[in-house]
Amino acid sequence: MSRWLWLSFIFLFIPQVVWASEKEEWIVQVRHTSDVRHLQPYVVDTIGTFVKVAVTEEERENISRLPFVLNMEKNDIKRAAVDDPLFSEQWSLAVIDWHIPSLTSMNRLIGKQMIVDGREYVYDGESFEGEHIVIALGEETLSRLSVTVDHIEGSWRIQVKDETGAMLGENEGELARLDVLLSRPSSTVHLYVMAPNWTNRPRIVELKGVNHVIVAIVSIRALYNMKI
Repeated sequence: MSRWLWLSFIFLFIPQVVWASEKEEWIVQVRHTSDVRHLQPYVVDTIGTFVKVAVTEEERENISRLPFVLNMEKNDIKRAAVDDPLFSEQWSLAVIDWHIPSLTSMNRLIGKQMIVDGREYVYDGESFEGEHIVIALGEETLSRLSVTVDHIEGSWRIQVKDETGAMLGENEGELARLDVLLSRPSSTVHLYVMAPNWTNRPRIVELKGVNHVIVAIVSIRALYNMKI
């Protein structure tokens, strides 16, 4: 059995801590181990510069703004999708010494016909500005969209709807990249990029579409048990 399959099997049977309904577990990556002390009221477990915290939504937003916080990700049980173009950006993989294999990634949106704020456009991977992007997928199936913008001025949001206006998924945050899971396939998707309180409009530097719902990594406690 491969190392990853073995790890995945173990992770499935390691329970997460159950908190009051208003709190959720998040994995935070900080710059230095000394930064962990600033998160002490929320800390559940730590491994080096990776910290598992239990926080409310308000506390999560405050932590995400701290200057020493590099990444913040919900503590879900996950697996790596090796033919996912976002694979190499799964920052938690380093914690379990996962070595990224040599592979050719495919962004399923490259070459797709789009209408960006009323203008026809074929996506070639270059940056562009747009608030309403209509993507013709045809029979292509996407499970997740990722939008990366050129700068951050605060909270921003992405929404994805089908051709009838029904919501397929949405996400909001203050990081340069937001991912959204799509609840079902659609031959045409409408992507809305919203930053109403920003002084300068965001420019989309990268738009990715993949067909893998589950990415990244696992529980801090599971990682700790595996490491010892």
